[in-house]
Amino acid sequence: MKTLKGKALRKILPFLLVGGMLWSIPSPVIAQSSAIIATVNNDAITQYDVEMRTKLSLLSAKVPNTKEARAYFEKQALQSLIEERLQLQEAASEKIDIDPKDVDAAFAQLEGQYKLPQGRLKAMLTENAIPLSVMEQQIRASLTWSELIRRKFGNRVVVSDSEVDSILGRISANKGQQEYHLYEIFFSDARGNAAVRADQVFSQLRTGGNFPTLAQQFSDSATGTLGGERGWITAAELEKPLDVAITQMQVGQLSRPLKTAEGYKIVYLRDVRTVGGTTAVSTGTVVLYQTLIPTDNKTTPQNAFIIAQNLRDKITSCSNAEIIAKEAGLTRSGNLGSLSLRDLPQLIQQAVMNTDIGQTSTPLFIDNNYQLLTVCDKKVQAAASTKSSVPAIDPDKVRQRLRLQKLERFAESYLRQVRENAFIEIKTTSSK
Repeated sequence: MKTLKGKALRKILPFLLVGGMLWSIPSPVIAQSSAIIATVNNDAITQYDVEMRTKLSLLSAKVPNTKEARAYFEKQALQSLIEERLQLQEAASEKIDIDPKDVDAAFAQLEGQYKLPQGRLKAMLTENAIPLSVMEQQIRASLTWSELIRRKFGNRVVVSDSEVDSILGRISANKGQQEYHLYEIFFSDARGNAAVRADQVFSQLRTGGNFPTLAQQFSDSATGTLGGERGWITAAELEKPLDVAITQMQVGQLSRPLKTAEGYKIVYLRDVRTVGGTTAVSTGTVVLYQTLIPTDNKTTPQNAFIIAQNLRDKITSCSNAEIIAKEAGLTRSGNLGSLSLRDLPQLIQQAVMNTDIGQTSTPLFIDNNYQLLTVCDKKVQAAASTKSSVPAIDPDKVRQRLRLQKLERFAESYLRQVRENAFIEIKTTSSK
């Protein structure tokens, strides 16, 4: 069995690290319950299974552990558990099994991805009272299902040279146009309640939910396995009304649910660039303290902006920013550590470049929240003119991306067929 990588790795619920620490959520002590919530063929899913998966989801998505949030995430946790049971059962029928060493390798890869010491990820789960088996099952289901799909459909997926040439030609034709780095969460009309589901997830995003994590859990699109990332794309390539909406958005902004021909989409604009153009890119590092003023049902964007302006007038240094953030109860504020300027989104890079050490940026509207960035230290080298987008596109990477998209469609169709043929009984549950 191959080690976990690529799409299979990204399907596992990621942990959100800020300043090298795992986000934690206060939660009541949960007594283990063996009450059966659902039956999937001959496999039972218990109340305890749902509670632990819900806790992991809340932790990863940075969502406050309220009764309303638990009720919402419990439904999603149950659906995920049912899907995993089906995947594991189908893989077992094809005699596909996972070596425990592959599961350990997956933990090691995740630790490497988040730059954690060996064994730290498992320790974090233990510290947050989440059994290792909760995440191990996700890994095992992802690995077995990926291997099953590869065996059943790998030889049936063909990407022609003309398909690759079409993509390369479109990229070449876009030279000089604006390109948008987009993330999306799609809610299909075919799966029902698309508008309601979109509004619920949008509400979670506005109260601090993490976009990639929520995309992985709730998006009906294949991009969900990639955290919702759609990549760089021009407005002309987008469906309506995204093609108009994206040109009116600012970098770092989150859209409201947008109605499309097939459902609803929430999009996040990560960055903007000109295809084949040039830009001045500064190199170096910067140490930042972030003061984050969230918007929610009680605090409108207008009020959050006023709060941000008032706080900015009070902040005189990074240590002072930390004191002010604590006094204001802004728990999502903190030191971001040393960052590479080239890795920062264009909007933030420009703000940092225009802010002296010890000073604080103007309020930035990102992810529907306002941020103040205080520059603790900055080491900048002279700006150099460089291409803002890579002109040479690797045809092999284009072919691989097309192949994965086709394989994903086979996987979705196959899982739908497996579910239709399965015996699934769900009992009524209620959030505590």
